[in-house]
Amino acid sequence: MIFRYVFLALFIIINSLTAVRSETIPVYGSPELYPIHFFGDDGNAVGYWVDVLDELSRRTDIKFEQKLIGVRDGRDKIVNNGERALLGVILTSSAKFDRYRGFDFSEPLGEFNLRFYSSSNVNLSWMDLNNLPNRIAVIGRRGAFAKGWLERNSDDQIEFLEVDSFEDGLSKVLTNEADAFFGAEWATRFAYNNYFKSETGLIEGPVVFTSGMALATNSPNRDLIFGVNQVSSQPDFQAYLLKTYLKWLPIKPLSPSEYILQKQNNINNNIVTIVGLSI
Repeated sequence: MIFRYVFLALFIIINSLTAVRSETIPVYGSPELYPIHFFGDDGNAVGYWVDVLDELSRRTDIKFEQKLIGVRDGRDKIVNNGERALLGVILTSSAKFDRYRGFDFSEPLGEFNLRFYSSSNVNLSWMDLNNLPNRIAVIGRRGAFAKGWLERNSDDQIEFLEVDSFEDGLSKVLTNEADAFFGAEWATRFAYNNYFKSETGLIEGPVVFTSGMALATNSPNRDLIFGVNQVSSQPDFQAYLLKTYLKWLPIKPLSPSEYILQKQNNINNNIVTIVGLSI
């Protein structure tokens, strides 16, 4: 009889622990940050971040579920409603010390870069913060990061052409309505490779800002960050992140130096062809 009660008590304890460990944690992000996270054709969230969260779920027995309602709305749910949840954020000083005061952050789980992009018809000498073009297309919707960063870090008088999407920004560049587009590397490459088949090439400038992407939440939920960091410290997890990064990172446009080299090679090939014909 005693063994029966002991067995029953153990059964209840194990079930209660399993219930705690099997909780579902929402992870809030922006709905259109291709290919980091976005809605697929079936209406479900897909992308790099979703794959990483699935791997974290597999290694922790907690279901991390991507919710694409916007980071600021997600923050309100955590701070104002006391929801047990996480945010996917870019690790910037403004994120750490202003908007997310009192939040804990995981170790970086990905890389975030900002670059300039221009048409191959445009002079390439502006590709740095000291000599910017006059008309720069940027994402203008609420919470857009690139425009605010550029305003804080450049003294040039810039005419910002606000657009609603990355493909809209590139369209303005490729039709010469803007001198350049400034935005996130992943999303810009994704838009170019998926929406444009242009005779005019796109030139990718050097990285002018780089940071990490991480998970964040307020102090009452810091055990979630502790669990994520435990996984992040596993030696094979970094290899997984790199493999997943390469899986989702789109093919890059030409860099300025590659474009110049290609143009020179084309000229040389034309000269060889003309000489061959003349002989």
